[in-house]
Amino acid sequence: MKRIWFCLAALLASFVFDLYAQGLAPDCATIHAANPAAPDGDYIISPGGNTFRVYCHDMGGSPREYLTLVNSGGGSNYSAYGQIGGWPFGNVITQYTRIRIDPMTLLVNISDQTFATSTGYQCCIGSTPIVSMPYANAGSCVGPDDGHANVDLSGTAFKVSDTFTLDGWFPAGSINGSYLFWGETRFVDMQAFSITGGGFCGGLGPNPGGDINTNGGFALQLAYLGGVSVDKDSCKRGGWRAFGVFKNQGDCVSWFATQGSNPPAL
Repeated sequence: MKRIWFCLAALLASFVFDLYAQGLAPDCATIHAANPAAPDGDYIISPGGNTFRVYCHDMGGSPREYLTLVNSGGGSNYSAYGQIGGWPFGNVITQYTRIRIDPMTLLVNISDQTFATSTGYQCCIGSTPIVSMPYANAGSCVGPDDGHANVDLSGTAFKVSDTFTLDGWFPAGSINGSYLFWGETRFVDMQAFSITGGGFCGGLGPNPGGDINTNGGFALQLAYLGGVSVDKDSCKRGGWRAFGVFKNQGDCVSWFATQGSNPPAL
C-alpha cells in the first residue's frame, strides 16, 4: 500500500510540475510578446511541459524556433544528391547547423535552409536544376549509393521517430547500411544515423524520399527524450535570461519557488 501511495504522490507531483512548467513560454513568439526587445538567441521553452532549448530567430519580425545541431560539418548533418550523369558533374551537398522545428508538433521543416550552406550544382531533373538538398534526404540518378545524408541529433532533447520511404524510378537506398528496395519503407527510431539513396532517378527520405532543393516542408517527426532540467537554481548566474519572460533573477526564483503562482513581472 505504501508503494502505491508513493507512486501516486510521485505521479501527482510530476503532473503539478508539468502544469506550472507550461507557464513558461511555449514558443519564441510568446517570448517576443512578453519582451519585445528580446534579441535572437538561445532560449528555454516549455510547450506542453516538454522543456528544451531552442534558438529563436527573427525576433524582431516573425519569430521561429530552431534546434542547434551539436555536431555539424564534415560527415554530420548534411544531405547530398549524387551525380545525374549529365553536365556539369559534381554532388550537391547541403550542410545544416540548425534545423527549424515546430515546438508543439515536433515536426522539422526539412526545406528550411536558413542555417545551411550548399555547394555543387546538378542539371537537371526535367527542367529543374538541383542546387540544394532538404534535410534528411539522399538522392541520385545513377545508383543507390551516390546520394547520401546524415542525421545527428546527439546532444539535443530529441530523436527521429518517423518512417523513411523510397520514391522515384527504380529507387533504392540504405539506413545505417541496411538496404531498402523499391516499395519498401523503414521506421527510424534513433538520434543519429546515415542514409543513402538513389535510382534512375530516386531517393530516400521522410516525405517520401527524393525531395530536392527546398521541397518538403514540415515532414520529419521527432520524439522528445527529455530536455533541460529547470528549477530556481536555473535562474542564477544570469540563467533567468534564457527563459525570456522574467524581469530579473528574483522574478525567476519567485516563479519557481511558488510553482508558477507568482507570474513573471514582464
